[in-house]
Amino acid sequence: MIKLNNLPKENITMGKIKMNEKGFSAVELIMVIIIIALIGVVGYLVHKDHQPAKVAATTKSTELTTAPSTANLYKVLPPATIASKTAECSQQLTTANDGSTGPITCSNGYLNVLEWNDLFKSDTPAFITLGYNATETQVQTAICSNLMNNNLDKTMVIEGNAYSIAALYYGWNFSTNPMTAVINSAYYNTGKGTC
Repeated sequence: MIKLNNLPKENITMGKIKMNEKGFSAVELIMVIIIIALIGVVGYLVHKDHQPAKVAATTKSTELTTAPSTANLYKVLPPATIASKTAECSQQLTTANDGSTGPITCSNGYLNVLEWNDLFKSDTPAFITLGYNATETQVQTAICSNLMNNNLDKTMVIEGNAYSIAALYYGWNFSTNPMTAVINSAYYNTGKGTC
């Protein structure tokens, strides 16, 4: 029992002890905990909603390392007759002064379908028919054939872009760029002869 004699007079009111009113009540403390929990749940849900895009991109980049399977992971882009060995995307094209367009790849490194369609909308270079297992010599011969037969009304830059996007599409990785051999050939330098 508390002795009233020992308490200061300001804490005694009409015979009752005045309690210290500083601090939180139980209700206030529970409300603060509920608010913090709600903020945490909302933060988690927002974070979770942004995660699937990152996971999908990671999965997609893993798929890039393998050739197309029978499940047709990648599309057949005309005039090609077999599926691409790389994933496709679409990114707006820009046109340079020489008439070439780009980019060949989107910012994620995938093949830009808009560039593919622009390059091959009216012309089909011979190297498009060579497929996955083309050799460097076959591709170089096809490029020379395009130039000598005047099948393509394109600049060398555009022809080079067509080769580059086809190499990406088919997964070609030659020790020497066939376009370099063509540029250094007698045909390109003199306008006559063979590559």
